Amino acid sequence: DDDDDDDDEQTTCSSTRKALNDFHIRSTPPSPASRSGGSTVPSAFKEAIDTAATASATTPTVRRRQSSSSQSPKPVKRHSSILGAQPHPHNRLHRENFLIFTRILFKCLGDHPSPKVRVEAKRIIMDCTKRNRVGEPGYYPLVDAIEVRLRHVIGNIHWHKAYSYLDHYMTFRRNGGAGAPTNKTNQHGPKKDSPQ
Repeated sequence: DDDDDDDDEQTTCSSTRKALNDFHIRSTPPSPASRSGGSTVPSAFKEAIDTAATASATTPTVRRRQSSSSQSPKPVKRHSSILGAQPHPHNRLHRENFLIFTRILFKCLGDHPSPKVRVEAKRIIMDCTKRNRVGEPGYYPLVDAIEVRLRHVIGNIHWHKAYSYLDHYMTFRRNGGAGAPTNKTNQHGPKKDSPQ
């Protein structure tokens, strides 16, 4: 069953990588009325998508296999902030989307007034990851722990801006990587009748 999950994860990462490579972020978050028009992509945001694709490609997939039937499987350590509570059901897709979101967020922080915020955000992610690995209460699920601390440091403006870009990316991805069909006459207004 773990092998099936790993195969699904590899397929998901592969499709995500392809979608990220095909995706373009607009220079401003799209409004519902402007989603059909095409525009250029700022190079900083293209780099964010390329970085996210690279991170998805280089994330190792760990497979656990039992070498013989005589070995008993090791118990999986579950962490929870509340003793005895079931862990919050986060699936692989949510974690993958959060990875993409953090890549986009770091690019949005490029125009933050304080350059120290980006460094602090990286430190928060590393700290939460380390605390999650040792099983410290309040750091499972990892995505929730990172989100709470990052949102406090980043501020709502940059947080919502990054979510707008993530929403735009997910819409792009749901459409199969192809943007909404554009009609040249609609982009520039109706065609004027030419004299015949």
